[in-house]
Amino acid sequence: MTPETSMLHRAADLSRSRQGASGRAHDRAASDTGRAEAARPATVATRLANAARFVEGTARVFADWARDFAAHPNALPRQDQQRYLPPAATRRSTTTTATIDSGPDEALLVEVPRVPPCESWNLQINNHWMESIDYRYHRAHVNKHTAVYGPAGGCTIVVARRDPGRPNWLDTAGHAEGTMCFRWIGASEIVDPTTRVVPLASLT
Repeated sequence: MTPETSMLHRAADLSRSRQGASGRAHDRAASDTGRAEAARPATVATRLANAARFVEGTARVFADWARDFAAHPNALPRQDQQRYLPPAATRRSTTTTATIDSGPDEALLVEVPRVPPCESWNLQINNHWMESIDYRYHRAHVNKHTAVYGPAGGCTIVVARRDPGRPNWLDTAGHAEGTMCFRWIGASEIVDPTTRVVPLASLT
């Protein structure tokens, strides 16, 4: 942890967890009464209500964000970092998100004119709920290490439903609409990517 750290993530080994504190509490309950006590209806109702509020609240956050981003489709203008970053990013990153809205025979070009010294950068394609396109089956992201760069050190990313045979193609997996997220991490300066929609045929 460093002075810049704004979020901690804890990963637990389920097998150890079952044998750890929860298991000990269960054993104590069983040893005190001779059997494990059934959950009380009021407890179950409270926990279900809490789970429902969590699901509804999480869905609402991303739905509201997608609505905000729809005000500038196919564009990546600078955004208020304090509004969107604290829940999921460190102070060393700058993120811009937008909606994707292009036709089946169109491609969205995201052009990064140059890449300043940075820890990393990436562009990720998501669905409406800002969930990543399934990267097991689709090329859903490109980053500092996987991008193909031009002679001047910049790169052009092609977002389209079909592969035009160009480097840095990202697959929307057939989605007519979605969202995309561009992120700089530890960059010496922020370079704004530009965007434009072109006929897919012009790239082949």
